Amino acid sequence: VDCVMYIMPFHNVIVSEKASGPLTSFALTSLSKFALYGFLSEQYPRVQEGITLIANCISRCIFEETDWESDELILMKLLELSTLCYRCNASKLLTIASAWDMYNTCISIHNHYRASKILKSEAENALVHLTLSAFGRVVVPNVRQRSSKNDLSLTNISHAANDEIKALKGRAWESIRDNYNLSSPVGVTLLLVKIMSALSDMADLQKQSVETVKFSLVLINVALENGGPSLGSVQPLVSVLSNEVCRNLLRASQSDDLAIISLALRVVFNLFMS
Repeated sequence: VDCVMYIMPFHNVIVSEKASGPLTSFALTSLSKFALYGFLSEQYPRVQEGITLIANCISRCIFEETDWESDELILMKLLELSTLCYRCNASKLLTIASAWDMYNTCISIHNHYRASKILKSEAENALVHLTLSAFGRVVVPNVRQRSSKNDLSLTNISHAANDEIKALKGRAWESIRDNYNLSSPVGVTLLLVKIMSALSDMADLQKQSVETVKFSLVLINVALENGGPSLGSVQPLVSVLSNEVCRNLLRASQSDDLAIISLALRVVFNLFMS
């Protein structure tokens, strides 16, 4: 099964400015079924190009607006497709550019000024799943607990990834985003750093609304709890956590909102546990 041959017609509809909302909706439903039924599998030819096309559909989806309720349905299907792409068999073939674009699209949908409570709720669920999937890719063992050659090998891979990322320091995101995918420790690390930096910005009480800060703290907790102690081996991520995230945690801890204080304290606890 040539993935590109089957996906391309739907891709052309979804990114077309001339496509109507209902037509775009049907195309997105078809792609979701491809992902749900195992069509995106490493065993199929050109699956990497295929899943990249789907990611491109999500980030570049455009359609003729009709009524907002119908348009929201399309946005919900984008959220569903994003989750399926992150969790499918071929997800590790995604470039970090594609993976981030999908995550960022879900954030944009969540923050849309016309988003209803239902759409926001769906976006929140999707972002939780994407965060779980992304931070669940860290498989580096705790150095103090390693007991096998495999664990030692994984630790060495982590150190090599950290060294390579140090060498990339100073280079623009746009210049490296297409060079790595999620099958490499470097690619995973770069994606996690990008996501955590975005969540840190969303947690800034001086710039964001109270609701946005609350949700960002929820996602940070999801990331820390899912990544666990393994995150301590990812030095670029530790740097973001100890600087940007901690700075915004200090501001959050001074809030009058008890929910924000509670979430901030939970983040602090998870930081000490990771």
